[in-house]
Amino acid sequence: EEEFNIPCSYVETAFEETKRIWDKTYLSSLSEPQIRKHFLDKVFEILGWIIDVEPPTPSGEWSKHPDYALFHTREDLKIAQKATREDYFNKALCIGEAKRWGRPLDRKLKGEKDPFEVQNPSLQISRYLWLTGVKWGILTDGRYWRIFERETAKRLDVFYEIDLEDIIENGSIEDFKYFFLFF
Repeated sequence: EEEFNIPCSYVETAFEETKRIWDKTYLSSLSEPQIRKHFLDKVFEILGWIIDVEPPTPSGEWSKHPDYALFHTREDLKIAQKATREDYFNKALCIGEAKRWGRPLDRKLKGEKDPFEVQNPSLQISRYLWLTGVKWGILTDGRYWRIFERETAKRLDVFYEIDLEDIIENGSIEDFKYFFLFF
């Protein structure tokens, strides 16, 4: 219960900041790298994460890596950045994978040019959790936010999901508090 006792003003500020950068028409027109830069990077910071982008994956046979490694402190990030590929994720609390707005998070997309992007994003985050050894993973297209836990992620359908658009457009501060605390 401790975690739920955060000052209301803290959540209100985060809600206001998130609303300020929310612009559905704009966000839905962006590519994945753009949505990361103009929206997701900022939301992760509002949520209190210290972020690193494009962190290395420990496994050589897999050249792809998650979009984000999320840390508790700047100190932890510095330790990770100085570490070997194998040890980089020791201090990471969570990994993040971004998709462009509206990209289905549960299935392959045949039309994608990048063969890796054809993959099912839920499978992708599951693989990253196993490769990195990190306990938690966040998968998002900006609107839908899913949190996966490493042990159950291989089932692909076990996650907690929040529709951020619904919260911003119709939700209360209480609804946003769930998003804030879970993510």
